[in-house]
Amino acid sequence: MNHPIRSNTLFRSVALLVGSTITVSVVIKSAHGELLVYEPFDYPPDEILTGKGGAMGTAGTWNSHDTITGDGKTQDWFVHAEGTTSGVGLSGLNPSAEPLGMHRWDGTVENLPTSGGYAGLWGADDWNDPDPNSGEPGRNLDANIGLDPGVTATFQSGTTTWFSYVAVRGWDRNEETPSLIICSDPTPNESRGASLTNSGNGIGTGGGPPRDNRPHIYPMFFEGGNVHNVNGEWNRVWNNPGYTVPADSRMAWQELDEDMFFGAVNIVVGRIEWDADAGGEDILSVVRFLETDDLTETAFDALLAAQPNLTSANWEAANKPDLDQSEFDTLNIAGLKFFVDEIRIGTTFDDVVKGGVAPPVPLQLIITDQDPDLDVEWESQAGTFYVLRSSTDPEAELATWESVEVPGSTGVDGVFQIATTPPLNTHTIPRPDDRTRFYRVEEHPLPPVEVLGDDFENGIGGWTAGSAGSAGTAWELGQPTVVGPLAARSALNCFGTNISADYEAGADIWLRSPAIDLTTAPEATLRYWEFTDIEEGFDFGSIRILDAADDSELAVIEEVVDGVTADWEQVSHAIPAEGLGKLIKLEFRFETDDLQEFAGWYLDDVTVTTPAP
Repeated sequence: MNHPIRSNTLFRSVALLVGSTITVSVVIKSAHGELLVYEPFDYPPDEILTGKGGAMGTAGTWNSHDTITGDGKTQDWFVHAEGTTSGVGLSGLNPSAEPLGMHRWDGTVENLPTSGGYAGLWGADDWNDPDPNSGEPGRNLDANIGLDPGVTATFQSGTTTWFSYVAVRGWDRNEETPSLIICSDPTPNESRGASLTNSGNGIGTGGGPPRDNRPHIYPMFFEGGNVHNVNGEWNRVWNNPGYTVPADSRMAWQELDEDMFFGAVNIVVGRIEWDADAGGEDILSVVRFLETDDLTETAFDALLAAQPNLTSANWEAANKPDLDQSEFDTLNIAGLKFFVDEIRIGTTFDDVVKGGVAPPVPLQLIITDQDPDLDVEWESQAGTFYVLRSSTDPEAELATWESVEVPGSTGVDGVFQIATTPPLNTHTIPRPDDRTRFYRVEEHPLPPVEVLGDDFENGIGGWTAGSAGSAGTAWELGQPTVVGPLAARSALNCFGTNISADYEAGADIWLRSPAIDLTTAPEATLRYWEFTDIEEGFDFGSIRILDAADDSELAVIEEVVDGVTADWEQVSHAIPAEGLGKLIKLEFRFETDDLQEFAGWYLDDVTVTTPAP
């Protein structure tokens, strides 16, 4: 995933007073809150978590436990450095673009400030694992650390406590969302978050039990050591569907990121309103954001409005939490096969999505009065574009600020995008008529460059098709009818293996793209939409990279495409190194045996992109 180069959460604005000097001011909206706990796992990397401590708002050191041991692996959590991947290999039991690849998350989050490291599973190299793609890298994970008494003292009746943390799936089989609990006593080792020791009490988020709750995120609490959720108190039967949180009362622990790779970043945010419900119960509200979401309190409230049972305020009275928060002196995390990071506890929403990390340096916008014009300038860098905005009210919502049409800029949906001219952008704009006006500049990463993009609405173009098998099956361009999808994924046309009939026996057909220029590309990504109805285990599709000079094979992207999809699904693959630095073609090949016939393989909206220069 491409991360933004600079955040625009904070911005510089310039107040222009007509007929006087220009005054530069910094406008930062303050939430008047307090960050109480910040745990970024800023500990020496490649070491165990147990025994580490000193994070803001914590007391003592971490106790961590993992069920699995191995050659050089102890029963502890492991700390990884931010900016590096963990070395965990995937088992192939996932629907990602690289099911047998390595875990890609590196501890960074696109829409959340991060620092330090991250913690959870060990990587294969950390414990001499001879085969990173087989065998569990870990299993039941439990960890706890004390809370500073000053933090517990803020949990007062009538006050609000916010918390957040990052939760990422660590392996692709038998995972369980890490439950974060503010509590009186920790979970027992290997408990999978099923209970608290000493019949303790606690409040936070769930991801099991029972079994069917494991891939979900929802409000949950402990009373008398036992788990409670919207359904009431769990009866300690792991396979009891009566205690499974219903779909309208939970959010998914997202598995794939926007690029279709395993290990999506889930940002869990919770709010506890102590003793605030009508009967004096606590009100617990929990939602999940992704990296592509706007982290705002307005968005938090909108998620609660869409799924009212994400807040205990809407639960049956008998199922609501009513706990003694004065005894909550422990922070606990438990679940199966995950990574966690960026744990925050504070008194406002902004505390737990911004606090603890020094903000990025905002752009320095300089405006010089050159009556009748203004000269504007800022430091710029490659791979970006800029937007200059203006308003008469510095407190107005940012979305309402007008986009300024700078000479040479390009209008896109009413927003004027300004090309970068590093190291300095300098522009002249008309002086406004207003006596007071504010300006700010935004920096955005350039979008990827599309080197191939085809929705198949302009004919076959440079695509070619052929057969090396029996007659009766061919890649055809058109509108699907009779079998296959109800329609093309976009507009009218798509490619299909017999566009309106089942494929036949003995087929070996190929569809090849026009030549794609990757001669200067450091990396590239193939994305396409597919619909499949292919006899599993006998008939299959495959995707290859060919040398455009002679159609010789350079690499195989996917060896087997088979099975049935309910609708169109997007697929994403990184172009392997063998295809970079060359002119290439894509080959979609389809082969069948001599028995049953099905609707086949349909393709639409094929793109190949490279990073912006």
